[in-house]
Amino acid sequence: MLISGFNTLPKEQREKYDKLSMSKDMRNLCFVWCILFVVGGVLSYIVSKYVAIIAFVIWLFFFIREVHFDPEKAFGKYKGNC
Repeated sequence: MLISGFNTLPKEQREKYDKLSMSKDMRNLCFVWCILFVVGGVLSYIVSKYVAIIAFVIWLFFFIREVHFDPEKAFGKYKGNC
């Protein structure tokens, strides 16, 4: 229910999706984002403050790539895997 856009779908439509796979993918995505920020923070402390800006730009690219306004495009790969 905490995945953006999924909670706005009707209950009947939400039952068609594999919630376990969705939650695992979101867990992995958040883990990758966390690692990216930690590496960017550590390298900005060691190398230069501009490394943090580069890490943020990379994160922003990955974040925007995951934003979908169409629920079918956002959750289509999880449909029917139950």
